[in-house]
Parts: sequence; C-alpha cells; structure tokens
Amino acid sequence: MKERVLKKKVFFDGKTLYFTIFGLTMISFLAGSFFSEGRNPKKNTSASYEYLLSTASELEGKGVYNGAIDIYLEYLGAGVRISKNEKAGIYFRMAKIAGEKLADYDMAQKYSILVKNIVDPESSVFKENQRLLVTWLERGGKSVDAVNELKNTDLNKNIKKGGTIVAEVNGISVYKTEFDNAYEQIPQHMRKTIDKKVYFQQFIFRKLAVGAARREKLHKDVKVAQQLRQIEDDLVFKKYIESKTSDAKNISPDDASNYFKANPDKFKEPGYREAKIAELSSKDDKADWNKIKKVKVMQKSEYISGIGKIQGLVSGIYSITSGQTTEVFKDDKGKFYQARLENIQPERQKTFEEVKNMVFQMYYREKMEKEMKNLYEKLSTSGEVKVYEDRLK
Repeated sequence: MKERVLKKKVFFDGKTLYFTIFGLTMISFLAGSFFSEGRNPKKNTSASYEYLLSTASELEGKGVYNGAIDIYLEYLGAGVRISKNEKAGIYFRMAKIAGEKLADYDMAQKYSILVKNIVDPESSVFKENQRLLVTWLERGGKSVDAVNELKNTDLNKNIKKGGTIVAEVNGISVYKTEFDNAYEQIPQHMRKTIDKKVYFQQFIFRKLAVGAARREKLHKDVKVAQQLRQIEDDLVFKKYIESKTSDAKNISPDDASNYFKANPDKFKEPGYREAKIAELSSKDDKADWNKIKKVKVMQKSEYISGIGKIQGLVSGIYSITSGQTTEVFKDDKGKFYQARLENIQPERQKTFEEVKNMVFQMYYREKMEKEMKNLYEKLSTSGEVKVYEDRLK
C-alpha cells in the first residue's frame, strides 16, 4: 500500500477533490451572506434581458418546464442587476416548477436552499419557502433531513403547551395550537381542497407512527445517526469557515474599482440583433414585413421571445446583414418561419456603476477562493495527513 505523509505545502489536485468541492460550496454560501449585509444596488434591470423572463414564463405556461428553468438560469447568469429579493423570487419559482411540475425533489431542494440563504428570515417568502423545502425533503424520502430542517427554523416556534386539548396519544396531550400550526403550514391554495377533519386524522396517524418508530428505536438507527452526525459536522464546518475567512468580506470601493479596470472583458454587455420573424403558411409563402414587430435575438440563446426554439433560425439571423432575409426554416411541429434582419447592436463595455454589485461579487469570490486554498494548506501542514492513493481508484 502506497502511503504518503504531507507535512509541507499542499496544492489542490485530484487527491483533494472532496475538500475542493466543500470549499466551493461554502464560497457560494458565504457570498450570499456577504451581500445580505447591505451591498444592495439600486434596481437597474437591463431591458435587453427582459425577453428572457417573458420567454421563461411562456415556456412554463406551455408545459416546457425544463426549458423554463434553463432560461431562468440564463437570465440569472447574465449579470443583470436585480435585488436579492428579485433573485430569490426567481429561485422560488424554479423550486416550485421542479417540485410541483417535474417531481424532481433534489432540484427543488437546491433552489429552495438558495432562497433560504438569500431572503430575510422574517419575510413571508422565507417562511413559505421553508414549508416548501420541508415538503421537498419529505417527498424525496429524506424525512430525517425534513425533521432537522424544522428544528432549525421557526416553523414550530408558535407551538405552546397548554390551552385546548384536542387529543391524547398514548397518554400525551395534543394541543389545538400544535395542530393549528401544522395545518397553517399547508399552502393556502391547497387548504381549500383539504377537509380539516381528514387532515386531523392524518395528523394523529403521524403522531402514532412517530411514537411507534421511536419505541422500535428507529431514531437510533445507524444510518439516521450517521446523517445526524453529518448535519452537525456541516454546521460546525460552516461556522469554522466563516470565522477564518472573514477578511474576504473587506472590499473597499477603491478595491472594486481597481478590479473592474483590471478585468474589463468580464463586464461587457453582449451584442444582439433585432429581427422580424414571420410565420408562413408554406415554404413558398411571402411575408408581409410591414405588419411584423421586431424582436431581440441573442446569439447564445436558441429561444426567441414569443416563438420559442427553431433549429437553425438564430444562426441564420446571425449570418446575414441588415435588410436581408434568412432561408425558410421548419420547426418540429411543421410550421414555417423566415426572418429579416433589421438592426445590429454591437457588444458594449459596461460602466463601473452599471456592474458595481457584480464587481464586488466576483472580486469577493476570487478572494474567498484564495483564502480557502491558504486555509487548506495551513491545516494540511499543521497536522499529519496520510493519503492512500490506491484506495481512491
């Protein structure tokens, strides 16, 4: 067995993939906490990206849910200046699509956790998101995680002992306030379809089942204990990283301005083209261009607002000059389309004020990556680390 003792400088490589992944995860978390501390720019959503939101909404309405999520992600990744609440609202929408429409509970959990780390814990969105997160965990078969999520939130803070007793389960009183709190966690639009008495029976059944599980000591199951230890380790790890990388948050306006000047290519607005797109009755049909409105077409997106995705159409628009028309394209539904290019908007260098928030984020991320690397090297050299390479295969 090959054994290697690391006592000196350690670099990131394939052998330390686990630590790298953990570090990048914490970078994302801490970036969220950093920018919740007051670095909120004025709302200045670029009009050139608004078509992405309308396209995503249209795709969602037509049942193209994965496509809608892709477009939402494209919008969030385009560097548009939006408030943290607007960003959380988009992630919240994506979580609901993933959970309610696609039944992809892992994806839904991911976006709900992003919302949790962005919005104010006292906001109504945060509380509704917490209810949904617990739902995704339950539906995804992660009941232990769901229970722990409840313990770490204020969803149960209003449960008080005393008052009206509505049931007794194995000698333990169940109070009306406890049931009411559980019932209120059901989304309001769903309560109308649920008989309260039927839900009460389910509530009591859950009490009985949990009691029976505990009597069988299922809560002491090895896998459950391992998950609880992992949760504890994650929380301690997060706290430790926060305490050791706090300097990354110290970014002055001058620091940000210098970073912007040194990296101009990172802050450019992509060019776009304006075109008129006609739907034809046949391949030989002629378009009446005077009756057709212009739309913005982005080269990196195959989706066109109000139309959707048509194979080859965007490439065709980017292969012609103003006033020219493309060939006729046929979509997967048998419809014919042709475009005429009206205007070309070239790439534009954004000003510092336009991308100020993005500059802070990118500079913070780079500082954080550097501090995480230094911290890893320090921890690795301060103790004895043994790596068994043959076991990684």
